[in-house]
Parts: sequence; structure tokens; C-alpha cells
Amino acid sequence: MTKYIAFLFSLMIIVSCGSSTAKYPSIDLLKHGFSISVQAPVDAKIESDDFGVMKELTIQSGEEYNVQILKSNSNTTVVADALRGQMKMVKTDRYFTKVIEEHDNGFIFEKDIDGNINYDFRYVKLIGDQEYIYQTGMMGTYTEEAVRTMYESVQ
Repeated sequence: MTKYIAFLFSLMIIVSCGSSTAKYPSIDLLKHGFSISVQAPVDAKIESDDFGVMKELTIQSGEEYNVQILKSNSNTTVVADALRGQMKMVKTDRYFTKVIEEHDNGFIFEKDIDGNINYDFRYVKLIGDQEYIYQTGMMGTYTEEAVRTMYESVQ
């Protein structure tokens, strides 16, 4: 029993030390109907909407943090397939210019909107039969640094 308690205590220390490097605290989104958590500023405003086949959650704080999460039933159990669909959709957008960085679950990309360079991301998470698509909020323009911060906050 003592070894078990010591193990749990050690695990708690390791986990808390690892999270101390996070830019924002973790926020559980279960009370909003999303069984996930993200790292977000403590003053972030969270709004949700239900469109029937899809639910949307927006987490916003100031001009530099605006994450939108779309939740729907997944058509696949393979993250790579869902991510490939997101990449295809992004690349067909007329403002898309290039992918900046790619990862197993997401990517950061650049857009040129009438001469104004803007950045965005997509991050995919599959939990059970639910698909969560993370991206920047619909309103606003974001620097590459702001998008990297948002991208890292949802991983």
C-alpha cells in the first residue's frame, strides 16, 4: 500500500512539473458538452452552439487567442484520413498559399487575403465516434506566433 501511495505521489509530481511549462492553464470543456480539455487564458470566454449534426465551441481571449472547435460524428477511425480531408479542404481555399508545418494530428498554414498575410491551423482529435476539428476562430487575423500558441494549446 505504501509503495502504491508513493507511486501516485511521484506521478502527481511528474505531471504537475510537466504542466508548469504550459503557457496557459488547462480548461475542462465537459460542462460545455465537449469531453476534451485545452489550455487557454484564464479570462477566456467560452461560447457554444449546436447545429444539430455539428456542435461548435469558441474559446476567445483578446485579439491573440481565438480557438474554434467543431465536434461531429466521425466518418473514420483513422486520424490521418480525417487530417487528409482537412488538408484537402484547406488547399482548395482561394486564399491558401502554403503549409508552414505538418504534424501527425495537424498543420499550420498561411493565407494571403488580398495582400494581407494571415495564419491558421487545423488539429484533429478522434475520441470514440466523435471527431474534433480545432482551428482559429472565424473572426480576426492572426500572426504565425499567435497561431503557434493556439495550436500548442490544443494538443
